[in-house]
Amino acid sequence: MEDRYISLFRTLTILGSLLALIMLILMGINEYFLRDWETYQEEYHRLNGSNTLTSPEKTVDVKVEIHQLTVDPLNLVDRCPSCHLGIENPVLKNVPQPFRAHPGSLLSFHSTEKFGCTSCHRGSGRVLEVQDVCQDTNKESIHSPVYIQSACGKCHLAIFDENPALPGAEKLYTGLNIFKTEGCLGCHKLRQVGGIIGPDLTDQGNKIRGSYRFRYITGPLTIPNWLKEHFLRPDNISPGSAMLAFNLPADNLEALITFTLGLYRPHFPLEYYSFNHLGEFKERRQILGDSEVFGVFCSACHGKSGQGKNYREYKTGVPSLNNLDFQAVASRDFIEFSVLKGRTARQMTPWNPEITGVYQGEIQKAIEYVRQWRKKGPEFGSVKNMSGNLATGQELYAENCIFCHGENGAGGIAVNLNNQDFLTLASDEFIFLTLLHGRSNTAMPAWTRFSTEQFASLLRLIRSWQTQPRFKYSPEKIEGHVLEGQNLFDHLCIRCHGKEGSGGIGPAILNRDFLTVASDQFLLQTISRGRNHTAMFGWSKDLGQLERVKTEDLRNLVAFMRAMADSIPEQIYPGQSVGRPSAGKNLYEKYCSECHGYDGEGKQAPALQNQEFLSAASNGFLLATVSLGRTGTNMPSWGKGSEKYPALSGSQRNDIVAFLRSWQMHIIKKTDK
Repeated sequence: MEDRYISLFRTLTILGSLLALIMLILMGINEYFLRDWETYQEEYHRLNGSNTLTSPEKTVDVKVEIHQLTVDPLNLVDRCPSCHLGIENPVLKNVPQPFRAHPGSLLSFHSTEKFGCTSCHRGSGRVLEVQDVCQDTNKESIHSPVYIQSACGKCHLAIFDENPALPGAEKLYTGLNIFKTEGCLGCHKLRQVGGIIGPDLTDQGNKIRGSYRFRYITGPLTIPNWLKEHFLRPDNISPGSAMLAFNLPADNLEALITFTLGLYRPHFPLEYYSFNHLGEFKERRQILGDSEVFGVFCSACHGKSGQGKNYREYKTGVPSLNNLDFQAVASRDFIEFSVLKGRTARQMTPWNPEITGVYQGEIQKAIEYVRQWRKKGPEFGSVKNMSGNLATGQELYAENCIFCHGENGAGGIAVNLNNQDFLTLASDEFIFLTLLHGRSNTAMPAWTRFSTEQFASLLRLIRSWQTQPRFKYSPEKIEGHVLEGQNLFDHLCIRCHGKEGSGGIGPAILNRDFLTVASDQFLLQTISRGRNHTAMFGWSKDLGQLERVKTEDLRNLVAFMRAMADSIPEQIYPGQSVGRPSAGKNLYEKYCSECHGYDGEGKQAPALQNQEFLSAASNGFLLATVSLGRTGTNMPSWGKGSEKYPALSGSQRNDIVAFLRSWQMHIIKKTDK
């Protein structure tokens, strides 16, 4: 029995040895007699000696051997010419591959001696087997001809040039234009510029297949196809991704893939790069133009025309910036703060220059671009020459003003417009400009949507409430001691108008918009005379137990107020809360929590408990938003009411505002990092 096993083992050993010997012989034959490059060189010689080429096209015979290019500055050794023998011979432009000359004129300024082959085409330049270098597309060894222009991005792709272009790389630059107009930098950072939500794309073209997850890919397992399917179905290819799907024509999608594959960090010597390309890696890029900034950084979320994304259609909704109601109540301060500070736990990046690499000037351009959706409205010159229609004024007032200013201007949660002390002091231009521009960070919207006739009609209505003659005062500017005026303000005014003059029981009298339209004499006479039937004393009158204020002190007070018009506060002051948070909580849970979430987390509407939002939104902004709603969205007007929703009283709306303010844990200042 043992002898049988020994015999079997000897037989298997002999057979295995013979098989190994045969394999070694075959490998030797393949290595020394069937090598791809030798086969191609023999074919090249046969082609050269055949009648395929006419006499002028005959090429010089090439010795059968390995041909290689050595490019020391790039640390490249490329043996591609061992097969591609006619790559630099223009007479071979019509012969089959691999003998065909390089297309176009690129080699005239990208010589193989300086650039080699693989610096553009990728692949392993030292390898001589065709299967290892050219044919196995899953190995991503070389660029597909479809995406070959991506190689130009290594040296010539300046992202922020005003009119980027490169002859012969049209597809690459089409992809760049799509990348910019689709707002991809709103989430992705590229060359130290852009958002911080998505991955950095600076060296995306240099990533290998191992950097990609192909588990959910349905087509070829290649990087270009991964990018294609990711652009079309981002949430499927990268589960949990917040990226929006691209709906692009096939040519544009191909161009975007080409651009993405062309993103590289510099790894060649400096002389290989264009000046603008290299400068972008050294934080010396060109500043984007006025019309570009919003499209490049904001449009992916807010839409190319600021339309936003519906909260019930998208997993993460985005507010509409071109909404007339938003534009009416959002101050420049609110927009700027929101841009710089973003929204924690939301997709809104804090666009602080230190974080995003965006220039301060570009941020200001973006803010002005958003502000351009606020209509300018007519000039006062055209309004004052119209008499207006009283009935039209009454209709406008009932539709837009009554729920804050009360019946016939008698007042409510806003000032009483039929007060005779106000009407006898306020000029038509003062009233018009107040209606037109509103009051930033207060509940008074900007009614820029009104026409010339509508403004004239509202003016006529308001003037119809005046029963006393106008008070005439001189246009004299007032000079005084600002510091003493500030002391007087702190002593007499903050109890009603708020510590920073941002409003409370009384209106916001240090508001920049108010001080812009109010003359010095208007301020002096209002302080001196007061407002009958309101809590506003006439401080030059006999006040019983209170001491009458001297005229000189009143002038100091006006000087202080005027100085505040040019001040830039370090934060957005919310103003005093005059509502009851406990009552507001009940109202919120009943009417608001369905969309905004029980804890204000933002289910199908903006997150109201967000600390950046609460630091940007004054009580006036909140009150105006609750009162007006957002036309074209699911946010109703709680001041007007509707068939589906009741109209809330002024005190109820103030209660909701007080409850929302109770969520604010800390104040974020403009200067906070």
